[in-house]
Amino acid sequence: MKNKILSLLLIFATFLLLACNSDDPIKRRQNAVSKLYSKGNVKIAVEQSNEVENHQLMNALQLAQKHIREENLCPVNIELVEVIDNPTPSSGMRHAYEIASDDEIAAVISYTISDIAIPNSLIYQYYGLLMFNIISTSPKLARGDNSLYFSNMPDDTMIASKAAELCSKKDFNKVLIYSLDSDYGMGLANSFEMNCVVNNITVTDRNGYSENTSEREHIKNILRWKENCSFDAIFLAGQMPEVGTIYHLIRENGIECPVVGGDTFDDPEFISSLNVVDEGKVYAVSNFDEESENPAAKKFYNTYKKEYNEEPGQDALQAYDALIVLAKAIAKGQSAVPAKLAENLKVTNGIIDDDSLEAKVYSEGRFKRIR
Repeated sequence: MKNKILSLLLIFATFLLLACNSDDPIKRRQNAVSKLYSKGNVKIAVEQSNEVENHQLMNALQLAQKHIREENLCPVNIELVEVIDNPTPSSGMRHAYEIASDDEIAAVISYTISDIAIPNSLIYQYYGLLMFNIISTSPKLARGDNSLYFSNMPDDTMIASKAAELCSKKDFNKVLIYSLDSDYGMGLANSFEMNCVVNNITVTDRNGYSENTSEREHIKNILRWKENCSFDAIFLAGQMPEVGTIYHLIRENGIECPVVGGDTFDDPEFISSLNVVDEGKVYAVSNFDEESENPAAKKFYNTYKKEYNEEPGQDALQAYDALIVLAKAIAKGQSAVPAKLAENLKVTNGIIDDDSLEAKVYSEGRFKRIR
């Protein structure tokens, strides 16, 4: 009788434990990820917005998977779950909940703009998902106590500081700021303006524009600058393809001064729209360096070009680096449980490091480091 009661108590305790665990999204994920790992598999979501969707992203991730298998960098198979959302916070959050609803997913490689990445990071934190950001530069993402957030992207404050330093060295003592009215555009512009103060650079005018601003409105602003403002350079903060459109409107309406931008300038689509008349007049600040002497980076560039018959861009390198680092961290800890994975990510090096941010100038068909 005692044994029967004891058995019933054990069964009740087990059900109680399971019920408690089911109410805790972090414990549910830990259990599901561990179970999947024991079967030789890890699921990593790839979240991207169709506004910045880039075929090079998935090319690079597939190349990373191939490298991981060939070099035996990870003891289990990595399955990628691709999710594409619309370029709005509401759509992004809906897809973030969709990703979070799958308890087997251990991490998310996030390729979404700041306005989407910021609210999504809170959702992933609540559900115990590790977030690896490879595009958003908002410093808001790294604030707080989210131990499950990682990135191989420099933030706006670092990019803006390097851009202001570039302007100072080039004697661009008076600048205009034209920025997208988004978390990214305003954050970058604000940081740049503060760094202009530090570098004794005068901001003679600052304007914002939205995603819906017409070419006619852009031209109106450009002509007003031309007629009423004195400036040595323009700092343009925004996303592709708008920054490309604005840049060419600036040139078509008679402004020939240098134009400085962040990492969005170092984009294959923007670069392909430039030609010889733009040489020495367009500057970018990014952590993408085709001339890098880093052996791992050189191997990536050469392998990507051979595999896909095209030059890889910054997004490709960011994605490749993220998956390789995640694979190494999984191997190091012999686990894909997000908390354990986060511990090992902190001590795992990738291709990209903190010193890779460079000021570059357009020359001979590409952006080159200013030596």
